[in-house]
Amino acid sequence: MIISNKGSLEKNMKPPVKALLIYRKLKKAIVDGIYPPGSFLPNETALAVNFGVSRNTLRSALTRLAEEKFIDRICSKGTIVCPRGNSTLQIPLTFLLQCPDYISNTMKHPENLFMCRMLSGYSQVAYNNGYRVEIVPILPNYDEHDIAWEKVNHLNSDSMVIVCGHLFEKLFPLLLERKCKVAFVNHQINRKLEKSNAEKWFMIELKRAEAVCAIIRHMRSIGQNRIALLHGDITEKNHPILRGYLAGLKKYALDYSAWQEFPQGDLTPPKIIKIVADFYEQARFDTLIINAYLLLPLCREPYLNRALGLPDSVKIVMLNNLEHLFNTFPSPWWTDFHWTEIGICGAEALINEEAPSFDKKDFYSILIKDHNIVNELHEDISDFKITENLSSNCRYQISNTFLQEIQLSK
Repeated sequence: MIISNKGSLEKNMKPPVKALLIYRKLKKAIVDGIYPPGSFLPNETALAVNFGVSRNTLRSALTRLAEEKFIDRICSKGTIVCPRGNSTLQIPLTFLLQCPDYISNTMKHPENLFMCRMLSGYSQVAYNNGYRVEIVPILPNYDEHDIAWEKVNHLNSDSMVIVCGHLFEKLFPLLLERKCKVAFVNHQINRKLEKSNAEKWFMIELKRAEAVCAIIRHMRSIGQNRIALLHGDITEKNHPILRGYLAGLKKYALDYSAWQEFPQGDLTPPKIIKIVADFYEQARFDTLIINAYLLLPLCREPYLNRALGLPDSVKIVMLNNLEHLFNTFPSPWWTDFHWTEIGICGAEALINEEAPSFDKKDFYSILIKDHNIVNELHEDISDFKITENLSSNCRYQISNTFLQEIQLSK
């Protein structure tokens, strides 16, 4: 049914005025029951012809109706009238995204694969529970200082939002002020959310310390006894990566220990190679645990070990699974997180309004080797704390005496 257009729009009216009048006519038709809840509006072409306007002008009116939750525009199906008070149609699950092409094939940032997997889990729960997913990019060009505030202006106390990482930190005051329901995935190892936020939001912490400890257990089980760590910022107080490394050495009685902090800044392949080669010359490790991002400039090296000045026998274990970007032999080992299940967990917490349960999954510890062997590893080091002030940026071959100084405190 197309509503009658008595008192047609004047031809000399400006498009914004026409859009406002169309909005009012359609809104009245919905409220009066001409278009009842659950029914579809006529297609855009028919409505535009009926009102004697362009489709762009019509879409301006429809956009406003959608923002006020009178209608829901469903891709490939049409425009449906929302039941008043039916929250599953009116309130979407909002997924904040860094920039418009962040999950497209054109985006070269390595984290886009993780976000795609998390969005997959988030969407799965939304579909199963009758919700729609709203993807909101907030950065036009990946500049964290250039936030498109108008994209999040519609969020309110009914909004359910999943936020992954501190790149969205400038949005936190708005999300708190408007009392949005938020599931926060804290995946950045050296950042902590303020306590005031943590008390209000559903928190999903990735257990990076436990993941490193699990790596040490696994490598120890296959005869690797000289396990070293190369990572950025690890001398920060109680850093989870170093904490997991030292906990693993103590827990599995390894006499050897060697770690080094990777320098910050843009590093060229020659500088990266020199850092790794020098580290090996001093530490003589048989396994190197390293942040995969540090080796991205060398991802196309056909023989990564040789490029880094390492013997073929040295096993490289990369934190963060960037396997899709590396084409090298022998294949490194990888650690990964259950990103799809993280998305599922966040969506279920928001819909059910209760804290997510971590009993089933620890959100870490898929250890992959040679593209086909997958080992699920789990560790508990909740009682392990570093009591010594680790001010030096590297240590080599530390004895058991030092490891005994690292107290296991309840």
